[in-house]
Amino acid sequence: MNLGVVGQAAGLFAVTNVDDLLILALFFAQGAGRRSAAARVVAGQYLGFLAILAAPAARRRQLQGLKSGPCMPGEPALRVS
Repeated sequence: MNLGVVGQAAGLFAVTNVDDLLILALFFAQGAGRRSAAARVVAGQYLGFLAILAAPAARRRQLQGLKSGPCMPGEPALRVS
């Protein structure tokens, strides 16, 4: 395993988490004093993460529906059950 790639991945992970925290702090600050603003921010965070998980799952199902061979040369074909 290349340590340079691992270091870059760890750095990008940290930066995106800091970015996420800053954006969430701004959303919470905008909703300060308003009813249910915090609940809407939290619900939006969960819904966004659910969409991130649903997109590749939907793509996987779409690829499983194909009756052709592998998508890339050298890649094993998907089994359709």
